[in-house]
Amino acid sequence: MNIKEIAELAGVSPATISRVMNTPELVNQETLKKVREVMEKYNYYSNPFARNIISKKTMNIVMMTPALTNNFLIGLADSGREFLNEQGYMLNLMCSSQSLNRQASILKFLTEKAHHMFMDGLIIAGSASIEKEAVKTIQRIVKVPVVVIEHATSSKKIDTVYADELSGIQLAVNYIKSKGYSDLGVFTAVKKLDFTTRRISYLKEIAAEAGVTIREDNIIEGNSGSLDYSLEAAGKFFEKKPPQAVYAFNDTTALGLIERAKEEGVRVPEDMAVFCGEYSSYCDVSNPSITSIVWPVKDIGKTAAKLLLRRIAAPNKPIENLILPVSLSIKESC
Repeated sequence: MNIKEIAELAGVSPATISRVMNTPELVNQETLKKVREVMEKYNYYSNPFARNIISKKTMNIVMMTPALTNNFLIGLADSGREFLNEQGYMLNLMCSSQSLNRQASILKFLTEKAHHMFMDGLIIAGSASIEKEAVKTIQRIVKVPVVVIEHATSSKKIDTVYADELSGIQLAVNYIKSKGYSDLGVFTAVKKLDFTTRRISYLKEIAAEAGVTIREDNIIEGNSGSLDYSLEAAGKFFEKKPPQAVYAFNDTTALGLIERAKEEGVRVPEDMAVFCGEYSSYCDVSNPSITSIVWPVKDIGKTAAKLLLRRIAAPNKPIENLILPVSLSIKESC
């Protein structure tokens, strides 16, 4: 069975069969499904190694993250992998461990391997992966298309996708205000990261406009990837009278804060309300369940993968900076 015979059986041209095998992202889903069914029925599989050598495509995509220690990054990787697998690609994960030196080593490694058909494109997820002008460095040394899952202002000359972070913070502050709280604490991620600085700035500005006070001594540094660290750091809120409500950056910081409040004999929400800036399923099973902003994590991961395949197919197309909507999940903690 050869490619012409498969094309005749599927009712398409040999060129379409070739696109299904080499660039499935350019084939509409109905045709893709029909052709793959015929290929499977007749056990028609070309040699992927030979095909890759000829096409100079690896069908491998790399996603670099600062870590896989929080549900946001795990969700991005899962949804990106699912979509890419459907398109005939594999997704490989590499972690920078939030270390800029380690990040530089990884990028150097990726660049060297790219010349040996190691990857067709790179997805960078997480603010820790694009600190200190790293995007400019990436564009200079990586010779494959790149998509960044981050705020577009950090990388206007590169394809990006992110949640509407500002609208999420507006929803959070307005809701906290509507519950009668006027004294707000902030439990952050690692403060040196760009997104931490940006989010604190948004919170201060929006809270001031709403008449909600955020005192500097009520901005406490946690760690969005470590429950133990957040549990320990949360103790600083209780060294004095705690604020009426606390905005915790993500599920890890929110859970750490709630557990520490229990240890201190502080009731949530009766004595102190807790609001989570990034929903995960843990918000539903926590006691109390946690009011939060729901980020479209699966859509972000899938959209990043789509953007990258579009860039691979059309390297000179206009840059895309996409923002996806967020929503409010009201539970018991606030």
